[in-house]
Amino acid sequence: MKNNYRNDLNQSDGIAHEFCEIVKSIWDGDQQIISPLKLRSIIGDINMNFFSNDQQDSHEFLIFLLEALHKELNRVNFFFNLILF
Repeated sequence: MKNNYRNDLNQSDGIAHEFCEIVKSIWDGDQQIISPLKLRSIIGDINMNFFSNDQQDSHEFLIFLLEALHKELNRVNFFFNLILF
């Protein structure tokens, strides 16, 4: 994710930002171990179903993650369009 999108999100602790950091770490290849604990913590704070360390349904988690990314990234697009027009 480019820096201008990060600034538009105006959240260094959002799901989209943290997901971007994980993908960036994977593609950079600098780290041998990548732990998504911060992303899981953010998601657990938003949705209590994923707060505990209990085993969760991966399908439900993926749907929640994709919907949250969609909402955050559409909000950026909405605000960006308001600023431009």
